[in-house]
Amino acid sequence: MQNVIWRVWGRQMKKKIIVVIVLLLCIGIFIYIRYPKEKYTYAILKQNNGINLDSIEWMGVAPDGVSTCLVEYGATPSIYDVVPGKYIVHEDVEEYTRAVFYDEECLGFEDYHEVFELYLCDIKTKERTHIYDIKELVEQNYPGCYISSYGGVYEWEGQNVYEVCITEKEWEEDYPWEELCLYISIQDKSYAIYEKEIEKWSIHTTDIFYRLNEERLLLNNLSFEMLEEMGHPYIYALPYQNFEGVFCIDGLAEYLPEHNEVLYGMFPGLEQYRGEENCYICLYIGGNPTAEELLRLFMEDGQEISFEGAVLPGEYSIDGEDHEIHSFEEYEQWYDEGESTKE
Repeated sequence: MQNVIWRVWGRQMKKKIIVVIVLLLCIGIFIYIRYPKEKYTYAILKQNNGINLDSIEWMGVAPDGVSTCLVEYGATPSIYDVVPGKYIVHEDVEEYTRAVFYDEECLGFEDYHEVFELYLCDIKTKERTHIYDIKELVEQNYPGCYISSYGGVYEWEGQNVYEVCITEKEWEEDYPWEELCLYISIQDKSYAIYEKEIEKWSIHTTDIFYRLNEERLLLNNLSFEMLEEMGHPYIYALPYQNFEGVFCIDGLAEYLPEHNEVLYGMFPGLEQYRGEENCYICLYIGGNPTAEELLRLFMEDGQEISFEGAVLPGEYSIDGEDHEIHSFEEYEQWYDEGESTKE
């Protein structure tokens, strides 16, 4: 009798064990189907580090509350995201560029961020304020996307916004994928994806510097050393992002004018860097200055502006003919204002 009981109990236990095994197999198969094995592999190509604000030697804001000056030492000048007169928008990042493979086939490349923190640095007080953990922001609100590019602060729809471009990870399908622009307001920290692209260049008052033959206006009136540094005219004057009426000018402190009442009146602290080697200045000049006003910032007081040998090539003129230029007024007379929109 006892042997019979043990045999029955044994058969029941075997059935239970079989049921448990079958159940575990079903769960395993479900998990395998629902969450397939990771087939992607990655190869890190390079590590990219953010710009360190410690390289900025001096910065100041002019009495107009907009015009701004940055001074730094180094082999080449850095590019900063500046809200003129107010802030530098600055990233702390640990970023990697990596190749993505699927079954040993290279699908493309992506930027991967271990760290991406966004800060504001007050130009007047040097105080730094945290805005966002961008990596966390993207992961929580836009799952399945990665940060493909970033940088640039713009004035848009009444806000100062910082641009982050993100891309969906649809590896199995098309490459490259559609890139979306995430705009973050540095004023109220709101953010959204916009389809409308920010218009980044809106005014062209500095065309005269680069449309005359051999950049003649710069060559005639600025020091040869400043223009020939590194084999290229080393002064740039361009509309800054789309901040209305603001122009950005980069130059070498080594060749700043000795006497310039307007420039040093705007930035008294700048004069101490005149003549310094490997020292770069970046000016953000507000008030919608004319090309003449921008040029005079790098000229000695009392120096006459020379148009000697200046010619506007026919490709830039309203009638397709070359024209000798003797003044800013003549340039405006013959220059095709619509030309800059053709490029």
